[in-house]
Amino acid sequence: MYFRYSTVLVALLVFATVALSQESQSGRDFSSANKIKLVIKGRILDATFESPLEYANIVLYSQKDSAKITGDATDKNGYFELIGFPPGQYFIRLSFIGFIEKTIDNIRIGQKKPTLNLGDITLNRKVFTMQEAGVTLTRPEIEFKIDKKIINVDKQYTAASGTAVDVLEATPSVSVDIEGNVSLRGSSNFSVLVDGQPSMLDPNDILQQVAAGTIQNIEIITNPSAKYEAEGSSGIINIILKKNKLQGISAIVNSNTGIYDTYGGDAQIGYMDSKYSYNIGVDYNNKNNPGTLTNKLQTYYPGTTLYVNSEGDNSRNRLRAGVKGSFGYNLTDKDHISLGLRYGQGNMDSESDLDFTEWTEPGVGARRYSSLGDSKREMGYTSVTLTYKHNFDQEFHNLSILTNYGQRKIEGESDSELFDNNNQAVEGKTNTENRTSNRYRLQIDYTKPLQEGYKFEAGYHNTYGKPEDETELFVLNTATGQYELQPLFSHQTDYVRDIRSLYLMYSGEYRGLGFQSGLRGEYTYRHIESISANQETSIEHWDYFPSIHLSYSIDDANQVATSYSRRIQRPRRWNLEPFETWTNAYNVRKGNPSLKPEYIDSYELSYQKKYDKNNSLSAEVYYRKNSDRIEQISSVYSEGITLNTYENAGVDHSIGAEIMLNLGILKWWKVNATYNIYRFESEGEINNIDYTAENVNWTTRLNNVIRFGKTTRFQLNGSYTSPTVSSQSEIKGYFTSSLAVKYEIIPETLSTTLQVKDVFSTAKRESTTEGTGFTQYTLMESDAPVFLLNLSYIFNNYKTDRKSSDDIDTDDF
Repeated sequence: MYFRYSTVLVALLVFATVALSQESQSGRDFSSANKIKLVIKGRILDATFESPLEYANIVLYSQKDSAKITGDATDKNGYFELIGFPPGQYFIRLSFIGFIEKTIDNIRIGQKKPTLNLGDITLNRKVFTMQEAGVTLTRPEIEFKIDKKIINVDKQYTAASGTAVDVLEATPSVSVDIEGNVSLRGSSNFSVLVDGQPSMLDPNDILQQVAAGTIQNIEIITNPSAKYEAEGSSGIINIILKKNKLQGISAIVNSNTGIYDTYGGDAQIGYMDSKYSYNIGVDYNNKNNPGTLTNKLQTYYPGTTLYVNSEGDNSRNRLRAGVKGSFGYNLTDKDHISLGLRYGQGNMDSESDLDFTEWTEPGVGARRYSSLGDSKREMGYTSVTLTYKHNFDQEFHNLSILTNYGQRKIEGESDSELFDNNNQAVEGKTNTENRTSNRYRLQIDYTKPLQEGYKFEAGYHNTYGKPEDETELFVLNTATGQYELQPLFSHQTDYVRDIRSLYLMYSGEYRGLGFQSGLRGEYTYRHIESISANQETSIEHWDYFPSIHLSYSIDDANQVATSYSRRIQRPRRWNLEPFETWTNAYNVRKGNPSLKPEYIDSYELSYQKKYDKNNSLSAEVYYRKNSDRIEQISSVYSEGITLNTYENAGVDHSIGAEIMLNLGILKWWKVNATYNIYRFESEGEINNIDYTAENVNWTTRLNNVIRFGKTTRFQLNGSYTSPTVSSQSEIKGYFTSSLAVKYEIIPETLSTTLQVKDVFSTAKRESTTEGTGFTQYTLMESDAPVFLLNLSYIFNNYKTDRKSSDDIDTDDF
């Protein structure tokens, strides 16, 4: 099997070799063809920082009558290419929001000189000083591109002391609940990339691990192309880390402290010259979230109802620490190699002190007791990445090879004891888990520009993982006071997961109409061996994932786009375990090895309007169909104990619209407003029980940034999430808000930020779950408001250029 599928890699390399050979052999023919096809190309840069400008507009006009001939938009490296026009005399107009428009006149092009390379073209920023016009230009907190949303983390003052999760709280399309769980357009099934590469950690774990101070920006991609791995039903969250791209030494240091035993910091230093580059960073943060927990459980028996109510204190603590480093070396002017290392640790600790009241109806009297719970989870991970990239003679023609090894270890323990009125332990359980996962990744990507501005891309990706899990249950023997192992609920499981994929992409642009089409094929092999239960299951299959993206520039200020992609959500390991596992004293989990993956068909239509440098509108309509939806089914296991299992529960449909608005209300007041509404409908039946549900969900956010003078910024954010339902649960809506004040002590070098989270103490999670034989109500609230103080120091290349403006934020790194 491995030999058969490994030939895919060989075939791809042979294809690349043949393509290079054909390019070399047909160089004369290619040049000849160019003589009858006219091309104007170049690159657009920010004049201040000499950095590429992505999505800058280039329009070609006739010099004779100023008629529009064709146009293009720059790619992520600032390059553009105009094609498909007759010989003649022209002028070009180049523009980008927030920059001074530039015109290049008297361009003559014909058969004698069919290709004109304008080289690097710089655009200057529009700058108005306070003395001249009372206005400065600021980069928006959120930028809306036609294919993604970009959150500029340096502008999210309310997240300065937090993690990527705190940044996402004020992000369109994303919701974050009181426990820090993230969902993308209503789904918790999404992928997280770090600098475009998959992580060893689960999505929510990596979002909790990455400090906000180390992030340059976050990209939200709700309809990825076939170039990306197909995993993740609702899309991709891509974290772009800060890097030094200018020569010399640079450094940045952040520290923070707050109430409830919250403190931490991060630091990063980098160096770059024409041959070498390195970057070293460390971070350490402790965050504590105390609060209260209320739970009311009703269990129905023939002629009797059992009531178990509990309430008390509940706290969640997260400790994370990490170190990272990278080294890059230019072997030649066309070959680059880099090595990246990352090591991190994280501890999650949850403690509870609850008072219980238990009674039956009909019945006499009530039983009262208390419970102390403590759940600890320690995680360590290591990642080593080696990357090689070769640039061919032709621009944008390159081959890159990435190899990665990652290891993750998790050790967890959950303790729960019940005490009677005499403070004697009457019941106790301890659950332990030990999980080790090793993963190997190979990624080969090839890009070849074609004639007339078209581009071909191909790649091979292979991810091989081998996790090993061991779980144990110990129960208190009240006679001896000792905890005894329960072999029936103690398990050892080995997994093998091998995913191999090939993708092909073809893209181009003609007279303002751009297209990108792709096809991805993924082979999946999965083997699960339960050593304790002496059971084995295996699957292997191919899946195919097409994608198509179309965009059209109506003019410089209006653009429309539409896209389709097919994706997959594979079951997690614990979804498949064929045995019962106690996750804590009140919940038992049992997986289903027969689970099928979910398949998602996603459609989007978007429109973007730029009014001026401060005002823009973005609107999207989307539809998502999820087949073979994986549903968690809760039922009664025993008195006061809930059993959670997993089934494929049919199909669900989501259709919605999202509107995003950037407004410059006044010269010193900027507003970002978003509104997302969608209708959710699920259809399914399990064991003759109808699991159909439907609901209209909506969220709205309002972010305000107010400038006081040259050195002070005030930010106030508010959001509301509407009530929502699933097949078994109903979750009530809630409102939350945060504010921050940033003051530059030494402009663009030393600054401090005061943050207040959940200003009005309104964030909560309140839900009701109903199933066969039970009803459960849960209310979780955190102590609020939370006060935090951040101090940031920036040295050398991490600064912006003060001469350009007192408040222009750019891609500093």
